[in-house]
Amino acid sequence: MIKHRRLRWIAIALVVLAVVGGVVVYDEPTNMFNASANGRAWMADVHEVLATVKSGSCVTPSGNLSKIAELGRLQAVCQYTEDKPATEVVLFLQSGSQSANDYTGLKFVGKGNARFPDGICERHLQGPWWQLARFTNEPVSEGTGCPSGFAFE
Repeated sequence: MIKHRRLRWIAIALVVLAVVGGVVVYDEPTNMFNASANGRAWMADVHEVLATVKSGSCVTPSGNLSKIAELGRLQAVCQYTEDKPATEVVLFLQSGSQSANDYTGLKFVGKGNARFPDGICERHLQGPWWQLARFTNEPVSEGTGCPSGFAFE
């Protein structure tokens, strides 16, 4: 009888572990960028953007910026500098539609914790790097419309 109860509790514990493990795996995006492996190359790209792209503007990238590590070809590169607190934000945007919030890509946030631009799906990778994702459904409102593992900001 005691052996039967023990086996039942072990079976219940295994089921609970399987459910919790499934939730954790489901919450991870399928294609997270690797900031550890690409951070140095991306930082060189950030420096180039800060030196060549006017704050508050987006450009069609060319030369070294037309294709960057892991992201591949870019559709746009944007640079924004906020004064208070002094923060640089650089967006490396892959294909998207005409909607400003319908891009995938990478966001660099310098000093501080800039939440710019608003209305995007993003996930913090590490340090100054954020991954951007396309909305999955419309209309988008806070807490909905982002792929698993991403938050609407």
